[in-house]
Amino acid sequence: MIKTDVEIERKFLVRDANLQSAENIVLTEVESVYLDSGKVTALGISQGLTLPNSDELLERRVSKREVDSEAKYFLTMKSGEKTLSRVESEIEIDEESYKFMVDSFGESRVSKKRFTFDYSNNKFELDVFPDVRLLLMEVELSDEKQLFELPPFVNIVRDVTGDKRFYSSNLGQPLTL
Repeated sequence: MIKTDVEIERKFLVRDANLQSAENIVLTEVESVYLDSGKVTALGISQGLTLPNSDELLERRVSKREVDSEAKYFLTMKSGEKTLSRVESEIEIDEESYKFMVDSFGESRVSKKRFTFDYSNNKFELDVFPDVRLLLMEVELSDEKQLFELPPFVNIVRDVTGDKRFYSSNLGQPLTL
């Protein structure tokens, strides 16, 4: 079953963080492979999915997310402008489908460690990209005008929401199979 939501988030470039003060920390190892947009229609047909209009899709990826040695796999599609809000559709897939999509449609790969934590009634995600030596933090919001407090234990350089240089899809390494 495809889960579709409007994703509203702010993104920040981070210098460093001391997560010892954070609550409910979960570490997730994430490997995302961005897919060739010209082949995504064939992908949808092979999976029996009804996809949004491919002209509106800006991002298509498959991900392996591992927490405590337990892996789950997902196909994610995002549409709309890459600003504060956009539509995100996601479905859990099996490992075999993940590998097939990576081998058949994969263009670039992003690996990161994601630290999810709670602060001041909000859920934050601190992503550490070891391949590009970069730290980014996101906060998911319920409304574009929602006020939130940034965690004081995270040293933020600046807000990079909407800055294309910091889209995960632009941080990928070319896929070599």
